[in-house]
Amino acid sequence: MAFVKNVVFFQILMVLLVAHLSCSSGKKPIPLKGLRSHIAVEGTVYCRSCNKTLTGAPTLAGAVARVKCNTTKVPLSVDGKTNNYGYFYIPLPKLKLGTMSNHTCFAYLVSSPNAACNKTSNLRGGITGSPLTLKAIYPGKYPVAVYSVGPLAFAPTRCPKS
Repeated sequence: MAFVKNVVFFQILMVLLVAHLSCSSGKKPIPLKGLRSHIAVEGTVYCRSCNKTLTGAPTLAGAVARVKCNTTKVPLSVDGKTNNYGYFYIPLPKLKLGTMSNHTCFAYLVSSPNAACNKTSNLRGGITGSPLTLKAIYPGKYPVAVYSVGPLAFAPTRCPKS
């Protein structure tokens, strides 16, 4: 029985590795077939500086990010708020990953609670869509595939003119 579990885990790992290699370089669908798993997306939201860098940028607590998956059958859109450290973790509804081959999923910035830093920035695709990159697979009775995005950033509403 343990051998069968190891073989199944290895097969899942290989399929996800192939999907990661084919998807991490661009905006391509995640072609996973026949597996059942939970999927989650994580990332961090910052307030970038006026010089458009993240060097020393503070994270934004309470910012809202959205994961959207487009498909011909059932479009999916799930929002999540960042914690006190600007980190968000958005679990997606349980999906049969075989249907993911028709999905193209991206993360977007939605809103910032900081009035001085609430201009949406396209850093890492915050406006146009940040592609998902496979970060880890947590096996078990209910496996979870965790994808990472970003970092995403809002921009200050006003910057001094140079």
